[in-house]
Amino acid sequence: MTVMYSRGFEQTLEKTDGTVPNGDDDLFVVADGPIVVSHMYGLVSVVIGANVCTCTIQHACTDPAADIALSTTVAITSDAVGTAYYITNAALGVFTPVTAGTVIIPALMRPWLLTPGTLQATFSAANTGAIKWFLVYKMLSQYSKVTAAA
Repeated sequence: MTVMYSRGFEQTLEKTDGTVPNGDDDLFVVADGPIVVSHMYGLVSVVIGANVCTCTIQHACTDPAADIALSTTVAITSDAVGTAYYITNAALGVFTPVTAGTVIIPALMRPWLLTPGTLQATFSAANTGAIKWFLVYKMLSQYSKVTAAA
Protein backbone atom coordinates (compact mmCIF):
# COMPACT_ATOMS: atom_id res chain seq x y z
CA MET A 1 0.00 0.00 0.00
CA THR A 2 1.28 3.46 -0.93
CA VAL A 3 0.56 6.29 1.47
CA MET A 4 1.12 9.79 0.18
CA TYR A 5 1.15 13.05 2.06
CA SER A 6 -1.58 15.36 0.82
CA ARG A 7 -2.08 19.02 1.54
CA GLY A 8 -5.51 18.93 3.13
CA PHE A 9 -5.96 22.64 3.80
CA GLU A 10 -7.96 25.04 1.67
CA GLN A 11 -6.09 27.25 -0.73
CA THR A 12 -7.25 30.20 -2.78
CA LEU A 13 -6.25 31.40 -6.20
CA GLU A 14 -7.23 34.52 -8.15
CA LYS A 15 -7.31 35.20 -11.89
CA THR A 16 -7.46 38.96 -12.27
CA ASP A 17 -7.73 39.28 -16.06
CA GLY A 18 -10.83 37.29 -17.02
CA THR A 19 -12.32 38.45 -20.32
CA VAL A 20 -15.64 37.90 -22.11
CA PRO A 21 -14.74 36.27 -25.45
CA ASN A 22 -17.06 34.42 -27.80
CA GLY A 23 -16.42 30.92 -26.44
CA ASP A 24 -14.10 29.84 -23.63
CA ASP A 25 -12.03 31.95 -21.26
CA ASP A 26 -9.58 29.59 -19.54
CA LEU A 27 -9.60 30.41 -15.82
CA PHE A 28 -7.64 27.80 -13.85
CA VAL A 29 -5.50 24.83 -14.90
CA VAL A 30 -5.49 21.66 -12.78
CA ALA A 31 -2.46 19.40 -13.37
CA ASP A 32 -0.82 16.22 -12.05
CA GLY A 33 -3.63 15.25 -9.65
CA PRO A 34 -7.22 15.98 -8.62
CA ILE A 35 -8.61 18.76 -6.44
CA VAL A 36 -11.92 19.45 -4.69
CA VAL A 37 -13.35 22.93 -5.27
CA SER A 38 -15.46 24.23 -2.39
CA HIS A 39 -16.20 27.74 -3.70
CA MET A 40 -15.87 29.75 -6.88
CA TYR A 41 -16.67 33.43 -7.27
CA GLY A 42 -16.43 36.11 -9.91
CA LEU A 43 -16.35 39.88 -9.46
CA VAL A 44 -16.90 42.26 -12.38
CA SER A 45 -13.96 44.70 -12.48
CA VAL A 46 -14.80 46.42 -15.80
CA VAL A 47 -18.47 46.81 -16.79
CA ILE A 48 -19.75 44.04 -19.09
CA GLY A 49 -20.87 45.45 -22.46
CA ALA A 50 -24.39 45.61 -23.88
CA ASN A 51 -24.01 42.70 -26.37
CA VAL A 52 -26.46 39.97 -25.38
CA CYS A 53 -24.25 37.39 -23.67
CA THR A 54 -24.58 34.39 -21.34
CA CYS A 55 -22.02 32.58 -19.17
CA THR A 56 -21.60 28.95 -18.08
CA ILE A 57 -18.83 27.47 -15.94
CA GLN A 58 -17.37 24.21 -17.28
CA HIS A 59 -14.39 21.92 -16.81
CA ALA A 60 -12.48 20.72 -19.87
CA CYS A 61 -11.04 17.39 -18.64
CA THR A 62 -7.95 16.06 -20.35
CA ASP A 63 -8.28 12.30 -19.74
CA PRO A 64 -10.83 11.27 -20.82
CA ALA A 65 -11.31 14.38 -22.94
CA ALA A 66 -14.69 15.96 -22.19
CA ASP A 67 -16.32 19.31 -21.42
CA ILE A 68 -18.40 19.01 -18.23
CA ALA A 69 -20.95 21.74 -17.41
CA LEU A 70 -20.67 22.75 -13.74
CA SER A 71 -23.30 25.50 -13.77
CA THR A 72 -26.40 26.66 -15.55
CA THR A 73 -26.22 29.30 -18.28
CA VAL A 74 -27.17 32.82 -17.19
CA ALA A 75 -27.26 36.25 -18.90
CA ILE A 76 -24.50 38.66 -17.87
CA THR A 77 -25.30 41.47 -20.34
CA SER A 78 -24.46 44.97 -19.00
CA ASP A 79 -23.43 43.73 -15.53
CA ALA A 80 -22.03 46.64 -13.52
CA VAL A 81 -18.63 46.91 -11.85
CA GLY A 82 -18.91 45.18 -8.47
CA THR A 83 -21.45 42.59 -9.64
CA ALA A 84 -20.60 39.31 -7.90
CA TYR A 85 -21.07 35.84 -9.39
CA TYR A 86 -21.47 32.71 -7.29
CA ILE A 87 -22.69 29.15 -7.76
CA THR A 88 -25.66 27.78 -5.78
CA ASN A 89 -25.80 24.33 -4.20
CA ALA A 90 -28.23 22.78 -6.72
CA ALA A 91 -27.16 19.50 -8.37
CA LEU A 92 -26.16 21.56 -11.41
CA GLY A 93 -25.08 24.78 -9.71
CA VAL A 94 -27.00 27.88 -10.74
CA PHE A 95 -24.64 30.62 -11.94
CA THR A 96 -25.99 33.61 -9.99
CA PRO A 97 -25.18 37.32 -10.59
CA VAL A 98 -25.76 39.76 -7.71
CA THR A 99 -25.55 43.42 -8.76
CA ALA A 100 -25.05 44.70 -5.20
CA GLY A 101 -21.81 42.71 -5.03
CA THR A 102 -22.08 41.81 -1.35
CA VAL A 103 -24.42 38.89 -0.77
CA ILE A 104 -25.46 36.43 1.89
CA ILE A 105 -25.26 33.11 0.09
CA PRO A 106 -28.15 30.94 1.32
CA ALA A 107 -26.26 27.65 0.86
CA LEU A 108 -22.75 27.15 -0.44
CA MET A 109 -22.21 25.33 -3.70
CA ARG A 110 -21.77 21.58 -3.81
CA PRO A 111 -18.10 20.62 -4.07
CA TRP A 112 -16.62 19.82 -7.46
CA LEU A 113 -14.10 17.01 -7.92
CA LEU A 114 -11.84 18.21 -10.74
CA THR A 115 -9.34 15.96 -12.44
CA PRO A 116 -6.54 17.44 -14.57
CA GLY A 117 -7.87 19.89 -17.13
CA THR A 118 -8.99 23.50 -17.42
CA LEU A 119 -11.78 25.27 -15.56
CA GLN A 120 -13.43 27.67 -18.02
CA ALA A 121 -16.05 30.39 -18.25
CA THR A 122 -17.90 29.85 -21.54
CA PHE A 123 -19.64 32.82 -23.15
CA SER A 124 -22.26 32.91 -25.90
CA ALA A 125 -20.93 36.13 -27.47
CA ALA A 126 -17.93 38.42 -27.23
CA ASN A 127 -18.34 41.46 -25.05
CA THR A 128 -16.29 44.18 -23.43
CA GLY A 129 -15.61 43.95 -19.71
CA ALA A 130 -13.45 42.06 -17.24
CA ILE A 131 -14.07 39.62 -14.40
CA LYS A 132 -11.81 38.68 -11.49
CA TRP A 133 -12.28 34.99 -10.64
CA PHE A 134 -11.58 33.39 -7.26
CA LEU A 135 -11.20 29.66 -6.59
CA VAL A 136 -11.15 27.97 -3.15
CA TYR A 137 -9.93 24.36 -3.27
CA LYS A 138 -8.14 21.47 -1.57
CA MET A 139 -5.49 19.34 -3.24
CA LEU A 140 -6.17 15.60 -3.07
CA SER A 141 -2.62 14.60 -4.01
CA GLN A 142 0.77 15.96 -3.12
CA TYR A 143 1.32 16.21 -6.88
CA SER A 144 -1.79 18.32 -7.65
CA LYS A 145 -1.08 21.75 -9.09
CA VAL A 146 -3.49 24.60 -9.75
CA THR A 147 -2.52 27.76 -11.61
CA ALA A 148 -4.35 30.72 -13.04
CA ALA A 149 -4.58 30.26 -16.81
CA ALA A 150 -2.64 32.67 -19.02
